[in-house]
Amino acid sequence: MDRFHLAFPSLTAQVCIGIVVMWIIYNYWFLYIPYLTWLYIDWRTPEQGGRRSNWVRNWTVWRYFKDYFPIHKSISHVLSEDRGGNISVIVLGGAKETLEAHPGTYNLYIRQRKGFVKIALTHGASLVPVFSFGENELFEQVSNPEGSWLRTAQDRLQKLTGFALPLFYGRGIFQYNFGIMPYRKPIHAIGMYIK
Repeated sequence: MDRFHLAFPSLTAQVCIGIVVMWIIYNYWFLYIPYLTWLYIDWRTPEQGGRRSNWVRNWTVWRYFKDYFPIHKSISHVLSEDRGGNISVIVLGGAKETLEAHPGTYNLYIRQRKGFVKIALTHGASLVPVFSFGENELFEQVSNPEGSWLRTAQDRLQKLTGFALPLFYGRGIFQYNFGIMPYRKPIHAIGMYIK
């Protein structure tokens, strides 16, 4: 099955595993026993759609944190609901593509990522491919051709952590020479409904 999440949650999982291992090594049993117990009890919850609670969902804190924390839900569960009308969005592209995202170029590696098509066929869901032209024009990336020392370091980091670290830059807030704000370029999204 393909991974349906961005690269950052995999880094979070690796950090959490590292913390639990440290708790075990230094015998902080009062921390790792409850954590591992909860992990065992909660293992299948994402496949069942989570633990929905309207009281918790209405807390004011979620308005501030909803965009900060990634939320995972099983796509199979969402698509298998009898009432229908559910939509799942899968963004193709990942660590491999980020290192090749230079203005004027579009490289996608799709052949290895077919799990979402199998799940859609299994549940009879429609696929709506959408491509956005102009996304690579929003930022410049430091030149990193294959074989360069920078690309070699980025590839090693990607293999080690599961995500890539592109060195990008855009415009500044009050000037247009250098900064982390995206350039003001148009993005054209084109989609096609397939049943």
